[in-house]
Amino acid sequence: MTEAPTGTVSLVFSDIQGSTALWERLGDRFGDALALHDALMRAAIDDHRGYEVKTEGDAFMVAFASSADAVAFCMTAQQRLIDADWSDLLLAQPECAIEPGRRGVRVRMGVHTGEPHARPDPVTGRMDYFGPMVNRAARVSGAGHGGQVLVSNAAWATAVGTLSEAMDVIDLGEHRLRGLGRAEQLRQVLPVRRFDRIKTDARAAGNLPARATSFVGREAEVASIAAAMEAADRALRPHRCDGGLSRHRPLR
Repeated sequence: MTEAPTGTVSLVFSDIQGSTALWERLGDRFGDALALHDALMRAAIDDHRGYEVKTEGDAFMVAFASSADAVAFCMTAQQRLIDADWSDLLLAQPECAIEPGRRGVRVRMGVHTGEPHARPDPVTGRMDYFGPMVNRAARVSGAGHGGQVLVSNAAWATAVGTLSEAMDVIDLGEHRLRGLGRAEQLRQVLPVRRFDRIKTDARAAGNLPARATSFVGREAEVASIAAAMEAADRALRPHRCDGGLSRHRPLR
């Protein structure tokens, strides 16, 4: 059994995209898929010397002493999820349909490296981790989509020299992670797949604090308000010929 790492630790958070809808639609039949997912994840954790910190529903928190092991775990787990013997019923669901590079449950994963606070859980006795580093690791994972693996700059800097040169990597630039002041440079690893824009506040141009706004993540509402303002402007200024306020298009 792998011992819990301390000091500099690489954390992986993962969860299944759309699991709530799948539970509602499939009921207990989704339980079989979840059991298969859990077995595949735990086998990959063991293969890459990971320490399972905790699970909650379909979400895993895993600690590694090496960032290279953490990234390799994500790649192995994602490939095994694609190759798994999913039921025809599951594959018929839109969240799990067969697409290029994706098949079965879609699991998002994020990797971050740092020095968390660590202490054993008083009930389970297993090591648990706390603090800003853990929060950032969770936010890295939360920015992704099912089937996507995102790696923070700190994790990448310590892993890159030991990973396969054939690995497909996309530098996504700096992004604001929800609730965190410092921007994070993110990379996507695994064979290139098409994903929507990652779920961050906005792409960052530097290290200035993120501007607080209640409209973050509500691009559709912003677009609707902008359109209404444009219509009102035209109605109030019928002789204006420059077209009024420009329409803002939601980010994709």
